[in-house]
Amino acid sequence: MFHDCRLLSPLYADCRRHLKRQRCKKLAEQQTLTFPESARGTYILNIYLTHPAVLTIGRLGTFPFLGGWYTYVGSAFGAGGLRGRLNHHLSQKHSLHWHIDYLRQSASISEIWYLASQTAYEHIWASLLLTMPQASIPVNRFGASDCKCPSHLFYFPTRPSFDSFHALTRTHGDVRCWQNRLPDDET
Repeated sequence: MFHDCRLLSPLYADCRRHLKRQRCKKLAEQQTLTFPESARGTYILNIYLTHPAVLTIGRLGTFPFLGGWYTYVGSAFGAGGLRGRLNHHLSQKHSLHWHIDYLRQSASISEIWYLASQTAYEHIWASLLLTMPQASIPVNRFGASDCKCPSHLFYFPTRPSFDSFHALTRTHGDVRCWQNRLPDDET
């Protein structure tokens, strides 16, 4: 099993020692983040929402979100591939285009699970995530307005396990994990 875990924000460790938490967070968010893989493929954003929130998700509506872990499944088969799509998701300054962009305004990406492949696994992975322990659908049709999936967003009260997901996707190829250190080291 291959874990390609890289720290997106190495400033957090040094920054926390010298600056107050909010200033540190702001400094780290200003970094230019670059996802290394430029090929096309499928990805999962692991997102942490620190506190419950009521969020408006574009035209989908306004919904309550529990504090905890969310996984969002997407695919990147456009001209920018994984790098273009994931750099959009990692950016703090972007237009609100997809449902996930609205949630990202209030939550941090902790990991990205991805597979560079010419085959789209987005819908298969959405169904596999729903079979994982404690998974639930927080908002029907979230990220799934263009397909028949019930949702592409899943809630977990505790951090979902990459190893468990990797075991479910062994036949798809070598799914990789790219880590981001969260500001407050939520685990």
